[in-house]
Amino acid sequence: MTEKVTEKVIENNFDQGNIYVVGSNQNYLTGETSNPGSWKDGNESQHLIKLLHENQIYTGNKELLQLAILSANRNERIILETRLDADDGLHQYYIEYIQKDALERFHPW
Repeated sequence: MTEKVTEKVIENNFDQGNIYVVGSNQNYLTGETSNPGSWKDGNESQHLIKLLHENQIYTGNKELLQLAILSANRNERIILETRLDADDGLHQYYIEYIQKDALERFHPW
């Protein structure tokens, strides 16, 4: 992204702490030409830690992200991965629905 586009994305993101704008074109598990990896095997999480150090994560609670990465690598928390992009249209309550559904399916009560 150009600097001007990046500024607009950050400005319009209404930073709530759990929405991350990440400056990377690195894809994982999205096709034959992509890099293998995911949160669980550490490839994607290590890439995010690198981006944190390079100030390429523009919005979101960075401490919460680091905690999620550490917890996922130690299998302490459920990490729900998605491939949502800027051009994906979602219902306004979709994220809330998918989080509740994931808790019902995966939480070990």
